[in-house]
Amino acid sequence: MPGGLTDVPAVTELRWDVPSAAHLAELVAAPLPLGLSAGPPRRTFHRDLYFDTPAGDLRRRGITCAMRFDVDDHRTLALDIGGVRYVAPAVEIEPYEAFRGDAEPARRLRALIDPGRLVLVCELEVERELRGARLPVVPLPQFEIAYDTVTVRGTDPPPVFRELAISRCAWSVIPVARFAAALE
Repeated sequence: MPGGLTDVPAVTELRWDVPSAAHLAELVAAPLPLGLSAGPPRRTFHRDLYFDTPAGDLRRRGITCAMRFDVDDHRTLALDIGGVRYVAPAVEIEPYEAFRGDAEPARRLRALIDPGRLVLVCELEVERELRGARLPVVPLPQFEIAYDTVTVRGTDPPPVFRELAISRCAWSVIPVARFAAALE
């Protein structure tokens, strides 16, 4: 886990690589620091598809285009332009149909590039254990903690990596840096 987190005042999300499946399982089962409590982890699954042109035009401009499919049959289109993220539900089933849709990320994407030029460049399958961390007397979570096992599709054998991500809820009274340091 990175050091110097207390120097980052406005961070709302942090991520760390986890070296093994056993270590990730230990983290899921471990008690939370700072007197926070959590219910049992909720297991979710989703698949993220990333698109770019064959020449990498979006990547070169610092842009990411992705579509998420979750286990509840929800689809989300996301466009990240230099750290500004545009996300909207997608009613379309196929990504190429969503790129031509009315959602804000699709409209912004079309302003930047012809979506017909886009190809699938990466597919990630994510198994997630999700826990909310809350203070004992406050029923609202202070943080959402995601314990992810990610399989990268498209190569044989598919590489797998694990990560821990914490997201601070808007109403949290605990700075994310303090919580992250306590997790370390």
